[in-house]
Amino acid sequence: MTLGELVQHVRKHMLRDVEKPYLWSDDLLKAFLNEAQDQFARRTHCLIDEESSFTVLETEVGEQVYRLDPRVVFLYAVYSDDGRPLRDGPRRQMPIQPGEAKPTAFTCDTSTGRLRLYPAPDAVYTLYLRVARKPLQPLVNDDDVPEINEEYHLALCDWAVYRALRNNDIEAVQ
Repeated sequence: MTLGELVQHVRKHMLRDVEKPYLWSDDLLKAFLNEAQDQFARRTHCLIDEESSFTVLETEVGEQVYRLDPRVVFLYAVYSDDGRPLRDGPRRQMPIQPGEAKPTAFTCDTSTGRLRLYPAPDAVYTLYLRVARKPLQPLVNDDDVPEINEEYHLALCDWAVYRALRNNDIEAVQ
């Protein structure tokens, strides 16, 4: 379903808001549907990505901590430039090596958006990330299609209806 179809479905079949002037504007329902798509992607990790530009990381000599893109929800794996996966584990199990070398392990805290490599890189390396992410673009135009699989589009509608009905003062929001 397109964004326009989702808005009409929410308005007509779920909210029964068919008389003009509408109680909820199209812009408000679109905002709720965008919020729904974002929430769905963050909670289900359904948008897996290893091809976007933010999934490629260039290391810096001696730099151990890197900031992840804010769209990253979860980090599944980190691969070296030769395709080998880096070891993932708790910080206390990471290799303690004096000096610098090619990274062989990592830890990640997606809540703070930081990736830590072990040991610190001794040269510039290219690492490839496999991540769960938020949607890349917000839904704006009526012909935009959510990135979430179509089988879950009605779940987006459920969230939008929940948000619309939860709002006590609809006239103040518009």
